[in-house]
Amino acid sequence: MTEENFTINRETLEVITQGLYRATPDALYQAYTDKEQIPRWWGPDTIAVEVDQLDTRVGGSWRFIYSVPGQEPVAWSGIYQELDPPRKLVSTFVFEPNPGHVHIGTVLFEDRHDGTTKVTEILKFMHISDLDEVVASNIAEGQTERQARLAKLTEQPNQSSEPALA
Repeated sequence: MTEENFTINRETLEVITQGLYRATPDALYQAYTDKEQIPRWWGPDTIAVEVDQLDTRVGGSWRFIYSVPGQEPVAWSGIYQELDPPRKLVSTFVFEPNPGHVHIGTVLFEDRHDGTTKVTEILKFMHISDLDEVVASNIAEGQTERQARLAKLTEQPNQSSEPALA
């Protein structure tokens, strides 16, 4: 990954994460939708992720179980709202210990036509209290680790250009 950007927008109730990867949109989209690849990069290094459900079609559901040593496992789940391979994924996000608080996650894959892809993740919250809770959980650090793991999984070797994220 050549660049990353992390923004918390309290006015729009969004957390926006961007990364520029030396990988194709197809490879990155696959990493987001493949049961074998997701546990290899989703979340920070300290969390083991199990893909419990993954039905990648509009109306299909997903459920990932997070395990941290010494703690009870917890799950995130959702329903796919829009799939436009390899350009866009939209799904709901529910942290199961906090039912009824539904967020919308959008992932955009922008081919830069120079051997890189800009990935923009937007997590939209319905309530400021939900945004504040996620920010307090140190999401910025987790996203940085997650992006590094995604880059390691998907990036093509021997790419020498260093394009800007803008």
